[in-house]
Formats: sequence, structure tokens, C-alpha cells
Amino acid sequence: MYGWRFSVPEGHRFEATQALRQVLNRAVAWGLLDYNPAKRGVPNPARRAKEKRPFETWREVEAVAAQLGPVYGPIVIFAAATGLRPSELFGLEQRDVDRQLGIIHVRRAYANGRLKHTKTRLSTRAVPLQAKALEALDRLPMSDNPILFPNMRGGRIDFRIFGRKHWRPAQIKAGIEPVRGLYDLRHTYATFALRAGIPVFAVSRFMGSSIAMIDRHYGHLALDSREHAVALLDALALERAVDAAWTSHQRPARTTRLRALVREDGGGSWTLGGRRASFLSPHQTTKEADQQELPEALSRARTADPLLTMATARNPRQRIRLVWADFAPI
Repeated sequence: MYGWRFSVPEGHRFEATQALRQVLNRAVAWGLLDYNPAKRGVPNPARRAKEKRPFETWREVEAVAAQLGPVYGPIVIFAAATGLRPSELFGLEQRDVDRQLGIIHVRRAYANGRLKHTKTRLSTRAVPLQAKALEALDRLPMSDNPILFPNMRGGRIDFRIFGRKHWRPAQIKAGIEPVRGLYDLRHTYATFALRAGIPVFAVSRFMGSSIAMIDRHYGHLALDSREHAVALLDALALERAVDAAWTSHQRPARTTRLRALVREDGGGSWTLGGRRASFLSPHQTTKEADQQELPEALSRARTADPLLTMATARNPRQRIRLVWADFAPI
């Protein structure tokens, strides 16, 4: 049994042994065998996960796409912008694209020369199309082919052949080092999404994977998750102080806006939406201080950008305090 296991290719050794064990377990349950020979003295360690090598920038992805040309180049951009598995990517059809809603429907996969169901129940999903994905679709040659990404002859692309004949040579020509696998485009999507601050729950839905899997493989990329959680909790505390203390119920229609009060770790004054301001001290956290300082903050907010200035959140030396507050529209 031990020798048989090593005769199986390494990539399939763990799964093949597990399947054999399950069959022999049933034989034991039926009384056909006294014990399971695939378990006694036959260790079956899980295969090591392949190293994930996401692209670092869109510039690298675009460089590879340029080498692939107008037919295959947009496929690479679309894959990195949606996180689809290679088999799902080449199973897409024109009718799966919903430009009005801005989504792509993942309903099937193509592998080993045939269409099949998606990998899991979670894999059947709708993925939002960011600008990069829409641009990639616009760059495709005009065609009446129902297949979204056909090969040169109009048929479906086998991702293994595509990887060997097109994907790998294009990376070498573009000077990409180390050379990535097609699946690394999916890892690139997860990396970019988490770095952009998209919640793990949303990423798992868009990628058709469980939250546990996303957290296990990519959770370390969500570097600011703890800081973000603290900022939201601080916002809730300040919101209650504002509502209870000074917000008037006599005022006309209000607009709820999200504001960022930012202070460098080294101290100094806070800024509103990236602008310098001296209206709030980090030590003034009492209700009286909120009553005195927050109205002035909101008056200054009328001249500030009405949306949260996300650029300030990218500086690791800054602390961010989010404030929900009601104020009269400008």
C-alpha cells in the first residue's frame, strides 16, 4: 500500500489515498475486511500548498497583456479584475455580462474539454465589474461568437494549453520574474481587494470561496483591519455624544456625512478630511468638550470635501477618528 501511494503523482497523492481509505472503510463496515489496510502504517500528509505569487501592480499585469495581443491580452486584465478561476473564466459567455447592473454572472466552468458546474455552491455568483474589467471587455475584438473569450478558431480555451503556449511565454517576454501561474491572477484580485479595504466577507462572496479560506490564505493582507474596527467603534461613541448633547431637533432637513479627524502619531492638531484644524484636542473626550468643539468642526465641514478623504487612511503614521454627525446642507 505504501508503494502504491508513491506511484500516484504527487499532486493527486493525498486525494487518491483519501478516496481509497473511504472505499475500504465501507468494506470494513460491510464485514468484507477486518481492518482498513490504507490506514495502518500508511501516513497521508496533505500536499503543501503552492506559493501564491500575486502581481504587485497593475503595470505588471498590463505588461503581460501587451505581449499577448488584442485577442488574449484583455483576458488577463479581466481575470485580475474579477478574481475568477481559470476554468470559470473560459466558461463565460456573452449573455453572462450584465453591463446595466455592472456584474458578470459565473454559472459554469470549462475544463478538460467540457463544460461543467462550478466548483462549489458558493462558486455560482455575481461578480461586480470594476473599471478595469469593463475596459478589458471594450478592448475585445467585435464578434458574434456566444463565447466571451474564444480562441483563435472560435472555440473555447483550455486553460492548461493557454498557460503553456501563451501565458508563460508572454511573462518571459515582459520580463516578469518569477513567472506566475494563471491562478495567480485570482490571488492578485484578492490581494488588491483586501489592500483596498474591501471586507473579507465581500471578497469571499465575489471570489466564490468561504470566509475561512479567504482569511487563511489572504487575511494577513488586511493590515488595517484592527485600526478600521477601532475607528468605527470610536465613531459610534462620538455619534451618541453628538445626538445626546447638541444636535437640535428644531433644525430643517439634515444630511448625514462621514468625516475623518486625523492626527499624526507624533501629536499636534487634528485635521478634517486632510485639512489642518485646531478645533479638537486628542485629550478632550468629555461630553463638554464635544459640545464645544464639534459644532465648530461641522461648520468647517461645510467648506471641506463632503466625502471621506481616503488618501489620509493610507498613511500608516496617521490615526483616524470617524465622526457621524448631522448638519444642515450647504
